[in-house]
Amino acid sequence: MPRSIVIGNGNVLVGFDPNYTVRDLYFPRVGDANQTMGNPCHTGFFIDGKFAWLDDSGWQRELEYAPDSLVTNVTLKHPRLGITVKFEDFVDMARNWFVRNVEVVSPSGFDVGRVFFHYDWYIEGSDIGNTVAYEPRHRGVLAYKANRYFLMGGIHGSQFGIDTWANGKKGNGAAGTWVDAEDGVLGRNPIEQGAVDCTIGFEIGPAVAGEPRALTHWVCMGTRLSEVTTYGQDLLVAKGPETYRGRTLTYWRVWSEKDHRHIDDELGPDVTHLYRRSILTARSHIDNHGAIIAATDFDITKFARDTYAYAWPRDGAIVANALDRSGHEDVTRLWWKKASSCTSTRRTGCPAAPGCPGWTATACAPCRSRRTRQASCCGRFGSTTRSTATSITSWACTRGWSYPLPIGWSSTSTSAMG
Repeated sequence: MPRSIVIGNGNVLVGFDPNYTVRDLYFPRVGDANQTMGNPCHTGFFIDGKFAWLDDSGWQRELEYAPDSLVTNVTLKHPRLGITVKFEDFVDMARNWFVRNVEVVSPSGFDVGRVFFHYDWYIEGSDIGNTVAYEPRHRGVLAYKANRYFLMGGIHGSQFGIDTWANGKKGNGAAGTWVDAEDGVLGRNPIEQGAVDCTIGFEIGPAVAGEPRALTHWVCMGTRLSEVTTYGQDLLVAKGPETYRGRTLTYWRVWSEKDHRHIDDELGPDVTHLYRRSILTARSHIDNHGAIIAATDFDITKFARDTYAYAWPRDGAIVANALDRSGHEDVTRLWWKKASSCTSTRRTGCPAAPGCPGWTATACAPCRSRRTRQASCCGRFGSTTRSTATSITSWACTRGWSYPLPIGWSSTSTSAMG
């Protein structure tokens, strides 16, 4: 299903489904490795012996963003649990941190309150060879494989660190550690390897009627251990999560209105909101290395065994043109360079990782030589994509950017880019 909310920074993209359950966690390239493979990463609440995950039908949901930003503003109410929960989640604008601010309020109060966060790991797209382990120095759970590290921690009140955890196997009849949370108590297994998942928990009780109980949970991501510890959680604890939330809010608000177009003067505030939300959504799907990804939800893999997480010339050209017209050439410049190299080689779409061929919906005859290969692949794009790809290269040349056209392509095609 389409993702209801996406947040990111160009290295990380997090996708939420309509229940506000985390489904996608892309790192370190948007559209490349989905570290959860689209599987649900549950969030649950245990209040005085009653429990519910966010996919429970009893929740009343209001899923929104903070104005002109990639910070969420979500309110969830559950009458049976008797609580109202507010989420302010974000990916830091510069560092690869997924941060979740949670506030729980009960009109009647509660004695026991616990919040659980579950992660179903498929590091680098595979459940083979993963490890999850409790890390006592940082009071969090570390998931890792090869050069991918994910440190799950948090803070509530003046105390940093998680209160409980479970590390375990999944598959072969094992549902996963998230089931362990439903009685409110986790097993605290220190380490597990192979096909694994993990669940962490925070104590938020007791609370009197109307008293807000708040916590912050984070997942620090890196390619080295120090990136998630010394230059990850340690910075979050030292400076405070609110410091990074504030700068991320400010960054996206300034970025989304950098063209200083007073659209509301002409078309009203609703159009202004739609315009800025559109460019922010487009930006979340653009990898910092230049790829503009068609789509990042993973559900299509359940029946098609592939995704739309490709950088196709046609799709990218449409998005890049719109962003250029809105004054965001800083984001699209790398895409123009990437598009030129893709249109001159034997492929129609590239995933976020450069140099990798993508699938096509049209047939392509076997190629016998380099010249034949390039000419044949011009046809493989189809007339619409070929025209668009030629146009974008010609349009780029009008800006003084010199890119080679594939053999057999005209350098004087009519540009639709304006």
